[in-house]
Amino acid sequence: MDKKDTQLIKINPTAQSGDKQYQDKKIQDQLKETKKIASSTNDCLDEKTYGDLDINDWDTTIDSNYLNIIGYHGDLNSDHLIIPNGADFVKAGKNINNSKDIKVAISENDLNRILNSMNNLKSLAVSKINNEKVKWTDTSLQTNKPSLVNIELNNLETRGAS
Repeated sequence: MDKKDTQLIKINPTAQSGDKQYQDKKIQDQLKETKKIASSTNDCLDEKTYGDLDINDWDTTIDSNYLNIIGYHGDLNSDHLIIPNGADFVKAGKNINNSKDIKVAISENDLNRILNSMNNLKSLAVSKINNEKVKWTDTSLQTNKPSLVNIELNNLETRGAS
């Protein structure tokens, strides 16, 4: 998906039935109403190195193809951060239009904003649950976080990035 094809949807709380914004608000409500999972370990990542994952700490928007990660509001003093993939959202009981197939994406700008908000970050990983990928939506992959010691990005789909 090209960056120009991605349009983040702004939810209008007063949208009427039949409107595109009404449908998008309904999807956002479905995400909020699903059961809460406080945290879960990521079966494929060393918890001592990468920590655990709380799906409720992530801010997302929805476009026609992806659940886009746009922010993180969890523990900003944590040493560890795992970026969730679609399987993590499904495992937590979240769905989009009753679909059990959730595709997740993140941009360079959003990832860097998240990383820069974290004070003590030493390890960063992309979830490996069900070996599902997180789509990188940009053509470059650059970050400057000198405190990072451990990085596991095997499940970041970077096709087209340089």
